[in-house]
Amino acid sequence: MKCQLCDKGKKLIKAYIFPEFLYKDLSLYSSDKKGQGSIRGVRNTGGKIEFLRKGLPLGLYDSTILCKDCDSITLKEFDDFGKLMFTGLIKERGEKIELKSSEFIEIEVLDYFQLKAFIASLFWRASISKRPEFSIVKLMELESKLNKLFKEKDTAILKEFEIVILYLNNGLTDDYLCNIVEVNKLNTYFYSFIAGGFLINLFPDTNKIFEIWRQFVVKEEKTFKIPIINDIETSKYIINSFIDKEVLK
Repeated sequence: MKCQLCDKGKKLIKAYIFPEFLYKDLSLYSSDKKGQGSIRGVRNTGGKIEFLRKGLPLGLYDSTILCKDCDSITLKEFDDFGKLMFTGLIKERGEKIELKSSEFIEIEVLDYFQLKAFIASLFWRASISKRPEFSIVKLMELESKLNKLFKEKDTAILKEFEIVILYLNNGLTDDYLCNIVEVNKLNTYFYSFIAGGFLINLFPDTNKIFEIWRQFVVKEEKTFKIPIINDIETSKYIINSFIDKEVLK
């Protein structure tokens, strides 16, 4: 079978969709340390957000997408950066979560390219995956552009998509990793998932983004500011706006 990144006929490995460190940082592994983690489903019932107990153990993997070199060498540098970034976010989240007056979680951006490439790689993995849980993720022409971004580090491609991250300080989502959903309405189009209370969004079309969110897109600046949504009702409204059914069944 051909690797979806290098396009060579190689032996493919059991490659993850969401990296292991997300499960560990979110404490989704069981106390017996057997590596039991799960990605959670979400249900909205009459405006009430419910996180389902049912999940998928051992993370999410696909043995039809990547060879060992692409998974553990080409993409690993982005994953390593992502782990460093997310560790910092979790730390800052812990310091800010009780400060209702705080408007942003701020982290130093060590590498703008790595930041956008890492987040894009998560959605890209979902897009090329054959797993039914990710069947809604279709990046279309952006998929091949991201392929070039990862292999050739073509920085011009960074302008082809936008990333927005918000923190939902609602006491509901800090310990959850929720599957990707698609939002395609109200003249906006993006994919989104929740990890540790952070709402992580990829906009494949830079012309279809909430105007109010444009000020929060990841920029080439030394400091990355993530807006904190402190109002619980506003936080629920954001979730309600696109999660209106079971994500995992």
